[in-house]
Amino acid sequence: MKTIQAGRKYGAFKVLSAYSNHAGKNCGARLSHIRTGQPVDVLFFPSVPQFSITFKTPVQDDKGCPHSLEHIVLSKGAKGKYLSMLSDMTLCEFTAATYSELTAYQFNVSGGMSAFYKVAEAALDTLLRPDFTDEEVRREIYNPDAELCPGGKGYRLEEKGSVYTEMVSACEKPSSAAWHALGPLVFGKGHPLAYNSGGEPSQMRRATVADIRAFHSSHYRLGPDTGLIVCLPAGQPLESFLTELDSIFERLSPGNKPAVREKRLPMASGGKSGKIVLATYPSAVSAGNEDVFFAWKPFTRLSVSDGLELGLLLDLLGGGESSYLYSDLVDSATRKTRTAFSGVSAFVDDPPSNMAGLCVFGLPSRLARRRELENLRGIIMKRLEWLSSVKAGSRECGELRRKALSLLSARRRGMIKFVYTAPRFGDRSGGVSWHKHLEQLNEECGARIDLSQLPAIDSLAGRIAAGENIWPGVVRRFGLGSDTYCVCSKPDAGLLRSQKRAKELRLAALEKGLLRAYKAASAQEALEKKFRDSAAAAEEIDRRDRAIPKPAFVKNPPLVLDDTIKASLARLRGGGELLLNDAGDSPFVEAGLYFRLPELSSGDLVLAPLLTSALNSVGVRTADGRELDYAAMLEEMRAQIYSLRSGVSSNPWTGRLEISLKAASCGTEELARLFEWLENCLFRPLLDARSKGRIIDLLNESMQETRTIMNCREEEWVRDAAAALVHRDKPAFLALRSPFTELRLLERLRWRVHSPSEDAKGGLLSALAKLRACAEREDRDGFRKSLALLPQELAGQFGWHLEHLPEQGWHTVLSGMLSEAASDLEWDCEKTVAALKVLMSKVFAKGPGLRAVVTAGRPHLPLVRRKLEALIGALPDAPAAGLQSSSDVVLSNLAARGVKQRRLLHAALVNESAKTGVFVISGPGISYQDAGVEKAVDYLAVKAVSGGGPHSIFMKTWASGMAYSNGLNVNPSTGRLLYYAERCPSLAGTISFVAGLVKDVDLSDRFLLEYALANSFTDYRGADDYAARGYDLAADYADGLSPAQVRRFKTALLRAAGRVETLARLKPRLLGLASSLMPGLGREPGGQTTVFVIGPETLLKEYEKYLASCGEKEPLVRLFPADFALPG
Repeated sequence: MKTIQAGRKYGAFKVLSAYSNHAGKNCGARLSHIRTGQPVDVLFFPSVPQFSITFKTPVQDDKGCPHSLEHIVLSKGAKGKYLSMLSDMTLCEFTAATYSELTAYQFNVSGGMSAFYKVAEAALDTLLRPDFTDEEVRREIYNPDAELCPGGKGYRLEEKGSVYTEMVSACEKPSSAAWHALGPLVFGKGHPLAYNSGGEPSQMRRATVADIRAFHSSHYRLGPDTGLIVCLPAGQPLESFLTELDSIFERLSPGNKPAVREKRLPMASGGKSGKIVLATYPSAVSAGNEDVFFAWKPFTRLSVSDGLELGLLLDLLGGGESSYLYSDLVDSATRKTRTAFSGVSAFVDDPPSNMAGLCVFGLPSRLARRRELENLRGIIMKRLEWLSSVKAGSRECGELRRKALSLLSARRRGMIKFVYTAPRFGDRSGGVSWHKHLEQLNEECGARIDLSQLPAIDSLAGRIAAGENIWPGVVRRFGLGSDTYCVCSKPDAGLLRSQKRAKELRLAALEKGLLRAYKAASAQEALEKKFRDSAAAAEEIDRRDRAIPKPAFVKNPPLVLDDTIKASLARLRGGGELLLNDAGDSPFVEAGLYFRLPELSSGDLVLAPLLTSALNSVGVRTADGRELDYAAMLEEMRAQIYSLRSGVSSNPWTGRLEISLKAASCGTEELARLFEWLENCLFRPLLDARSKGRIIDLLNESMQETRTIMNCREEEWVRDAAAALVHRDKPAFLALRSPFTELRLLERLRWRVHSPSEDAKGGLLSALAKLRACAEREDRDGFRKSLALLPQELAGQFGWHLEHLPEQGWHTVLSGMLSEAASDLEWDCEKTVAALKVLMSKVFAKGPGLRAVVTAGRPHLPLVRRKLEALIGALPDAPAAGLQSSSDVVLSNLAARGVKQRRLLHAALVNESAKTGVFVISGPGISYQDAGVEKAVDYLAVKAVSGGGPHSIFMKTWASGMAYSNGLNVNPSTGRLLYYAERCPSLAGTISFVAGLVKDVDLSDRFLLEYALANSFTDYRGADDYAARGYDLAADYADGLSPAQVRRFKTALLRAAGRVETLARLKPRLLGLASSLMPGLGREPGGQTTVFVIGPETLLKEYEKYLASCGEKEPLVRLFPADFALPG
């Protein structure tokens, strides 16, 4: 890399530009493949090899062709199925994503460079020359198909299609409705960026196989418009890699074909600025909160410096808690609205969109109307008018300068971190930011490019520091003074009903069509023939798949979870374990402290949700005595160190429940500041009666966020809800990790810190008493109207729960909540803060329950350790360890509302706003501590049907359209067997299908032992960044898991797989384990199993019938958010 320079040739490639990091060291290059014109960005990182390719895929409709094709080319056809198997066998993480104008395919390989080249060629082969069949396409797009009725008697039609089902779920989310309504406003109807590239269900029903094939032919090719980034391990020879890549290109795309370029996107042609749109979404709940999007007309082009200036101004305007709009709209001490919004954010879209905008969170659904939105926009425009009129040399200009320099300092460190950190291609969080970054730099810069952008950042910071008043010019230059477009989501129960009715009519019409097509005497006869035809088509695909070549598992797989980490364990003076993690030449130092929670009283539990925010989100007193509110604290922290954050870390199976505090700095000169900020948070949080406003803001923000989670993507929240059900006898865990338990505690804290005057308190107590009486005698509508007795901000919690409670018992539950509110109102902010400080002194203390993790370059580790131990020495002593109280919270709440249950085997969280369902089932499994051969065989039996092989439960279920993310697996860290499936069009249909798969799966192929082994090594962490790997290893030690135990476990797996008799034992072991977990396999799931589902009542009733047909004796118990509340 030392000699690389623009113009130099490496065989079939020519260097276009050389890349360097912020320190001026060579770190990569952009090359062009001379024959095809394909650009290749090569970057070097101390990590496993990584690969990302993007195809430009602009659309002209809402059929979702790029999204459907993303699924199809990656995992369909013999080539796609082979790639899926190869990925499993080479310790490869593979992911793909569809964006507004491009589609990305990304992977990383932990099995070595030879394996990397195999995966790269197989991936490019299926992407460029796929061999999927028409039937496989139909099963991905809209695919009405016949299935067995719940209970197995008769047939019915269901709307399937993996991508279609995914988008039905996605498009019912409020954020999706608002965002996709914004595109036509900003870009104009018919513009490629105005369409939903993921697909809109009503238009997806019109997509055809021919559409998909034509789209692939038009957009998937090697050439100048295709992006390709390869990250190589540091020290890997560039020449040998390029030789291999050229050989792959030659085999897949031979000859000298002329380079074909995509057409440039047309200019945006949005309508007149100022238009307001209410984007409705189907929902049975009206007492929610909405997001409001504001956007300006997009810019044709933004240079690096343009983007910096525009992004900086928007961050000042609405970029979070230190912004001016946060002060105007959220901060209870300064806001200019009666409505308590929960947050603000700002954004500038990457090219080619270049759309700039703001988002305001937390508008109550009842206020989602034009007048409120016009008022809200007026506040934004008034603040922009203020920014454009700031005078140079004024106090306001000085304040802007201070805030801006803080943001630029954070941006500077962020870019250094970005350039030093491997992109993590293959992980779902990988994204395309590296592609956008490199594309823009190569368009603007010369033959040598500083990837960090530090010259541009430092130049802007220098101008601002010198007193230049850039703000009026930025507002004018980017047209921010003109009215914005505005879109707000709004729930519509009528839309939910009409969509359900429309589906019924569609299915009825399709059924009539089948009658004609099959010339059947009855609908059941037609449906049976359709069912059999679909089964025959699936069998034909299976026959093809059985002939696919079987790749071999890598030799010498890593026997521990991370075999390249350079970490050592030490004893922390004044605490427990200290993990020292050597980060090589990284300029970053990161220190994390973990405080194990002591025994908590019932009073402590109410306060527990405030522990993390009390550490670093209320403000601090500095060592020199200055008091910084949170906004000032955030500004100063950004100016001095890289990051400061707190959180919760837990493993309920080992009893570990901790509050963490982490700080990171960049460069040796910031090291002292890092520890100053840790000290500020631990010893000098700004907590007193004056904290009331900030605490209320934090409570409102957290409450509103939790109340909207059931409208979020399933993967963001359902596992936490399921864990709460499994660990419902652990109150402290529920208080910190259960979303609905935490919500109820936050609501109680809101009453505790309200602190009204005596007269006002008397009025509130009287109103609460009247509401209790209403709850006992009124119907729902009557109670809802009576909530007008309370201030809207406080009434909202009861209205929300009213819409999330069943007819049976809602009076009792709300009456109890009202009584708790009256009791909590007797507190005040001062008393609450005093109790919180007492709790913090017990939690943030030194002792055996305190552990620490340090990630830094080796020269810094001894100094960081000394400073860390000095800080810990000043902490108070932790109280003696005690046992946490234990009681079954959910069963107690069920009994209170009249539902008598002795156990909860089958539980359902009712979500009437959803159209699809979710399974989260868990039971006893196998852990890393199980080193015997018998347990190893059990583990291999499960792993034989996990992963992405064509026979796997995931692939079969996905291909059938029965679920999106799904699969049977085992988590050795917790020792639990798991089945997960989301976006299921029918809960009964999905679980019946999966039970059939388990019964019928053929595990007689010797290859499946290697396949199972490969899936047993997917827990390898070598692709993560240094700090994450250190934190994970330290958590292992805290849970009693050592690398030696993992090595014994993995060795047992290899030994079991090598035994001749193991293959024949896989199927019976799988049946035994699966039947202990899921219904429909001949026996009731085991006593320690929890079968948890989520969905609307229509799906739950069908599923209930299925359970009865399976002979399940335990009932399906409906749960609601209030059932997770801790007792008062």
